[in-house]
Order: sequence, then structure tokens, then C-alpha cells
Amino acid sequence: NRLILNNLSALIESGVPFIARTPVIAGVNDSSENLSATAELVKNAKNLQRFELLPYNGAAGGKYPMVGKTFEYPDFKAPERIDASPFKNRGIECRVL
Repeated sequence: NRLILNNLSALIESGVPFIARTPVIAGVNDSSENLSATAELVKNAKNLQRFELLPYNGAAGGKYPMVGKTFEYPDFKAPERIDASPFKNRGIECRVL
């Protein structure tokens, strides 16, 4: 996650308005603890317009063979429910798409 965190930090420091998006994968990053930690990363970003949580879409794996690659995560699933409260409780506008 180092590259992602470095890019997020640079974006926050830039002052440029942005929308952050995170795909949410069941059993990988859908826990309350993980979502709370993510919300903590952006809670003081004055240039964050909103945060969007995207349920994992397994259809993306079907595109890999078209570009000669193997999809390495065929067992990933979308969570049954995505809890946006860790963001909303910190005053961050959050949408589940």
C-alpha cells in the first residue's frame, strides 16, 4: 500500500479538490476496522469532496484474457453490505455506489 498512501498524501498536500474511491472486497477490506482506518487517513483532507465505496465487481476478471493476462483473484466477492458509517461519523460525505 506504500504507493497508494504516498499518492494519497501528495494529493491531499496539493490542495486540488478530489474524490477518493475504494473498491470493497468481502473478507479483504470490508471490516469496520479497515473502513475506519481508511476514513482516518482522509478525515482532515480539506480538499476531499467525498469518498466513494465501490462494491467489488467480479466481471472485471473477464477482461484479463483479452489482454493476455491471468486474473489472479477469481474468488473475490462483493460484500453483502457496505457500512459507510466510519466515514459519515467523521463528517466525510460518503457514497456507496
